[in-house]
Order: sequence, then C-alpha cells, then structure tokens
Amino acid sequence: PKHLFAGLNMVAYKGALQDSYKRWTPALQAGLSVGVRKNMNLTFGLAFGQVIGEDRSYRLPATSDVSLSPVNRFKTNFISIGAEFQFKALEYKGFKLFGSLGLGLFNFSPKDFEGNELVNRTRTRSRSEDYGQNALQFPIQMVAQYWFNPKLGIGFQGGWLNVNSRYLDNMDKLANNSRGDTVAVFRFQVLAGL
Repeated sequence: PKHLFAGLNMVAYKGALQDSYKRWTPALQAGLSVGVRKNMNLTFGLAFGQVIGEDRSYRLPATSDVSLSPVNRFKTNFISIGAEFQFKALEYKGFKLFGSLGLGLFNFSPKDFEGNELVNRTRTRSRSEDYGQNALQFPIQMVAQYWFNPKLGIGFQGGWLNVNSRYLDNMDKLANNSRGDTVAVFRFQVLAGL
C-alpha cells in the first residue's frame, strides 16, 4: 500500500567540533512510501534543517599555519532528498517494525554563528582544502509504525544519515581528531494512507 508521511525530525552532529550528539535541532521531512513487495517498502523523502556544533576548547593544531583562523562553532543548513528500502521485520495488528537502508543527495551550507558563509572563507581551514557542498548520504535506520486504520498512522524512525563528507563543520585537516562528521536523526511522522 501507498502512504504519504510528514513530520518533525530532531538531528544532531558529531565530528571534529563536537564529540557527542548533544545539540539537537529541529528539521522537517515529507515523502511518499510505496509497497513494492509484501515485506518491503520503497520510500522517497525530502528533508531540510540545520545541524550545529561547538568546541570551545578547540585550538589550531601546533603544526598548522598560524595565519589561519578556523571557527570553533558552526551551523550548517541542509536539504536532503533520497530513497530508502524498508524491510519489514515484524507486524502485529497495527504495529510494524522495519529496518531501512537508503541512498540520497545531501546539500549543505556551513556558516559561522554570525551567519557568514564559510565555504568561500579559505582562511578558516587548511589552504589545500576545497570542498563541494553536495554529498551522498547512506541512511541506515530503524522504523516503527502504528496504524490506527488504513488511512491514518504514526511513525518513528531513528538512525544515522551517514553523509559522505568531512566538511559539515567546514574542516578536516585542522581537526584535532580523526573522526569524520556524522548526523544522527530521530523522526516523528504522521502517516496518511492513499
């Protein structure tokens, strides 16, 4: 069966400027889900929002060019569009549980806290670092749905977007750690059967 979904997401960044998912921000999401087999759905979704991060103790690595001035806090706006396969693991009455794997495009725009774009401010990262603002994402999530009737349900998803970029925070080589950037997501949805 087909259904539309829309809802509020909570997203959080972990990477060079934040060592845990501690700053959650809202995002919005909407899309369409189509049943392609008895135990598998194909979903198409659009989401947009913002992730933020901050490391007040960040210092420029000792071997770096001292004329550089990296930021120690940022906010990155994003828009993502993607498709996911949801594999049904359990169904009991109106409750359904799925595992989900996907592929999508993730467009992002890092800014400092004053709202200035960072992608063109090359002194905020190592001189050899240029990056595009589009990346692939490979979301992996668990999905729970409860259908009150065939036309109305609620859903919850939780997982990681797995964005294929180390520049959500505008830096890679100046990072004080080797961890890449990741985005965790929790999604609360209203489901409308078609």
